[in-house]
Amino acid sequence: MTNEAIYFNDLAKGDVFTFGPYRVEREEMLAFSRKWDPLPMHIDEDAALNRGHRGIIASGQFTLCVKQVLMTQAPWRDALIGALGFDELPFPCPVYAGDDLTLTIECIDTRPSRSKPDRGIVKFTFRVANQDDETVLDYVDTVMFAKRNDNVDAAADHVQTTPAVPESQALALAENLIVMKRGGVEESARIAYITNHLSIETEAAKQIHIDFEAGFASGINMALGMPPSRKHEPADEAFHAIASQLGVGDMQAMMDEEQARKAQRKRRTTLVAACICIASVAMVAALFFMD
Repeated sequence: MTNEAIYFNDLAKGDVFTFGPYRVEREEMLAFSRKWDPLPMHIDEDAALNRGHRGIIASGQFTLCVKQVLMTQAPWRDALIGALGFDELPFPCPVYAGDDLTLTIECIDTRPSRSKPDRGIVKFTFRVANQDDETVLDYVDTVMFAKRNDNVDAAADHVQTTPAVPESQALALAENLIVMKRGGVEESARIAYITNHLSIETEAAKQIHIDFEAGFASGINMALGMPPSRKHEPADEAFHAIASQLGVGDMQAMMDEEQARKAQRKRRTTLVAACICIASVAMVAALFFMD
């Protein structure tokens, strides 16, 4: 393991980092369980034995805390922007007092952010094992990392960004893109629309379109009551990318307005249907009395 600070630029698929061991002390484990997870097998020897364990076992939350302490030894502390989520969190084997736990982290994927040149997304596998190499914790974590400052400017030179536009104009653009998407307008036509609407280069328009499509695949779709078109890496990044690329202060306002328009159209349709029904009833009544 290197002692130098590690940033997104320094990580590659296959990199492995090991931290520990951490000795699990009985009193520390019991104190944690008594306060945070006082289930019988965590605090009572007989109860643990009756449940098939060879003694009191640590809370899973305690194991996670040990993992976190070990991870803080990693040389990327200064590069971390935030955790984006992890998958299932299995605890294959219990942790006992006296265990020596070791954390192994392996990089399995890296991807630069499409909308922000100063950062990237890294996917790791985390494995915590005891002194007998039995796995006690195993999961996949996705984390956002900063790039080295000396590389950010260079990366920015290769990314065409758009100047901020008035919020009303940006909201109109976003709304029209939604309408075009719903209407099945070709992607090339939508990109051309962005190019003309913002008076920007085609490549910059393509980037906006990518970010907007990412939004369609996540929170925006659900907020508008539309089915997701595809899954996408962290929805938060995609959502905020749209706002930053379009210069929008409040994407929620656009979605609320769209919902209001949908409700208004529904009320109008209901009113028209009611009028037609009343007119039909009146016509039938008139014919009946004429007879």
